[in-house]
Amino acid sequence: MFKKVLIGVVASAILALTGCGGGSNQAPASSNQQQSTATNVPAPEPTPSSSQSSPTIEAETAEYLLKITPIFADIEKNNTNFENLRQQAANGTLSGKDFAQKIRDEILPSYAKSSEQLSGINPPSSMREAQDTMIKMITKNNQGMNEFIAALENNDLSRVTVANGYFAEASALDQQVATIFQNAAPTPGK
Repeated sequence: MFKKVLIGVVASAILALTGCGGGSNQAPASSNQQQSTATNVPAPEPTPSSSQSSPTIEAETAEYLLKITPIFADIEKNNTNFENLRQQAANGTLSGKDFAQKIRDEILPSYAKSSEQLSGINPPSSMREAQDTMIKMITKNNQGMNEFIAALENNDLSRVTVANGYFAEASALDQQVATIFQNAAPTPGK
């Protein structure tokens, strides 16, 4: 759920940061597309201290958000895949051992790939905290998945409790990332 909110915030921030130019070289919106209200907001008046850096920071942030949006989509797809597998296991159409194997073969490598992709992107200074937190979130989620696999393979319910602890930590980090992105998104009058 939070990843969907996060993707929405990222998309809004991209629209807001890239759509505020107001230059005459912008292509008009097609009749079947809705314009974001952020594109209709005038750019804030530059202050003497930020007149040089603000457009650069906004451009760097917009570029960064464009780079990480596909990674968020991959994470969301992976989460959906896990939910589908979990549902199959709950319905009895997938055994615990097969569930564990699919997590090991499909879910964990996908999360590792997302973490590597994030690590390979150099964020602007305003997004470093968010990126570090996202990588920690994925790491906690992977730790939870490994504990979950061990619980399934060994029929050890105590490991499910440990896994849930990691998942709760990952969820808290996910909320922190969402807050960082919400705070970074430009708002009218700022």
